[in-house]
Amino acid sequence: MIQLTVDPPLLGLELFNEFKLLSRLFEAVNAKVYRIRSRLNELNKLCFCWTIVWRKNIILLVDPSKLEHPA
Repeated sequence: MIQLTVDPPLLGLELFNEFKLLSRLFEAVNAKVYRIRSRLNELNKLCFCWTIVWRKNIILLVDPSKLEHPA
C-alpha cells in the first residue's frame, strides 16, 4: 500500500505546480525547436538556390582520351 506523506489538497497543488513548470519547459523547448526548424528551412532554401546557380554555371570537363580523333 502506498502512503502519501502530503495531504491530498497539498498534493494536488504540488502536482498542479509541477504541471505548470513542465508546461513552461515544453513551451520553451517547442520555441527552440521552431526556431531551429525555421533556420534549417532558410538554409535549405539558400542551398537549393546556390545549387541551381552552380548547375547553370558548371563547366564540364571532358577527358581528351575519350574523344574520337579523326583518322
